[in-house]
This record gives sequence, structure tokens and C-alpha cells, in this order.
Amino acid sequence: VTPAQWIATWKHVVDTVKAAAGGLASFVWCPNNNDVGPVTPYWPGAAYVDVPGFDGYLNTASTSQTFASFVKPTVDEIGKLTSLPIWNAETGVAGTNRSARIAQFASDMHAAGLLGFTWFNEGGYLLQSAELSALTAAVNAWNAG
Repeated sequence: VTPAQWIATWKHVVDTVKAAAGGLASFVWCPNNNDVGPVTPYWPGAAYVDVPGFDGYLNTASTSQTFASFVKPTVDEIGKLTSLPIWNAETGVAGTNRSARIAQFASDMHAAGLLGFTWFNEGGYLLQSAELSALTAAVNAWNAG
């Protein structure tokens, strides 16, 4: 669909659900990481987004794929659309040396001011014991800071 069609549909759904929900519904706008294309054309406007988010993974084994090189451009693009805190609503780290990459990724997301993140714990992103420990430590550091 075109961005205009997508936005019209989004606004229709938001208006319909919010009218029926009596203030009990919130909407997370969550495009894919902008490596598949810019997210700005799909922005429905601040009145239609309660929480801006995105799906941003480190989805290759290469250690050259980092938050700064791969995910931060999406955060920066969304940050130009809204002053609301941004949530990485679906994330994971693939490849090797994952414990260190997970810890760094979480630290980088926190340093960038993200609201938080949700880990996709399936397939190549499934956490093994050491990786779960690294993620837990990173979350604890995030919450302490």
C-alpha cells in the first residue's frame, strides 16, 4: 500500500477503537527499522500515536553491525517526528559473541534515551543462559542509571 493509504487506515483504526474504548486504548506506532526504507512517510501525526516505536534488530553475525551503524538512524528519524520517548518494541541480537553484543546494544539504546525494548526470544534470537545473564545485567544497569 502507499503511505497515504496506510496512514488513512491507521487513523481510521485509531479513531474507531478510541471511540469505542472510552480512553482505555493506546496505540504504539511501530515501523520496521529504516534499513528497509524511510519511516517518515508512514508517520500518521502526533495525535494518532501514543507511543512511537520501531522494530530494530542486530540481525547479522557481523560485529560491524551496531546500534550506531544500523539502528540509531531509525531512532534519529523518529526523533525528528516527535518529542515522545521512543521504544524498540521488538529486538534481538543474532550471530556470535552475543553476550558482549547484547550488553553493548542495551547500553547503547539506553544512552540514546530510548524508553525501553522488548526482546524477541525465538529462533536465532533465543537467549542461552550466558546471554540471558548478559541481558539481565544490562537491564539492571539500565534501571540503575
